Amino acid sequence: MSVLSVPVVADFVARVRLALANHARKVRCEYAGLPAGTSTVLVPTRHGDIACTIYSPPAALADAPM
Repeated sequence: MSVLSVPVVADFVARVRLALANHARKVRCEYAGLPAGTSTVLVPTRHGDIACTIYSPPAALADAPM
């Protein structure tokens, strides 16, 4: 049995690796040319809230078939 299969140990190792990681190269995925309305929500996770963008079609395209 691996020591990382114990949730407490795995969480500790993940947090240590996250603290030591180089966060300078964070890339945010954006769709600036997409004709859509956007809203931002926070999704709770056990490691903290994550900001997410919800894309919805504009009102003119809402009833258009795909």
